[in-house]
Amino acid sequence: SLEVKCRLPTDNIRIPLTINFPEGVQVGITRPRIPVEIIFQSNKPISFSAKIDFLDSDTGCYSLPVSGTTENCILTNHAYLEHNLEFFKLEGDPVQLHEKEDGSPGSHDGAQSVKTPSVSHMSLPGYVGYDMS
Repeated sequence: SLEVKCRLPTDNIRIPLTINFPEGVQVGITRPRIPVEIIFQSNKPISFSAKIDFLDSDTGCYSLPVSGTTENCILTNHAYLEHNLEFFKLEGDPVQLHEKEDGSPGSHDGAQSVKTPSVSHMSLPGYVGYDMS
């Protein structure tokens, strides 16, 4: 089995990414892939594009482009919210966005995320560990 490490963008102050590996760090014949959650959170409105490199012990490198936006405006995020109606709801006064707790995500080919309606990236064999260099 292989242990895969990841290299996050070096500017982790302006691009505060956190990676969660809910099923562990090992991939191999019996476990050809594992889900990875990439979490981005900021109190300030910013947008970014970066890449995360996933490295295996056989000198393989698999780059995953990642983009994110934090914005307190429904207009900025309208297309995303409309595409994911089964996961979110608007309610209250003033109106607030909430994740639906009872929503069934439907059928996805990847592993369902615990915190968001995202799906695992299926083209990468597996990912794990942190390498901040």
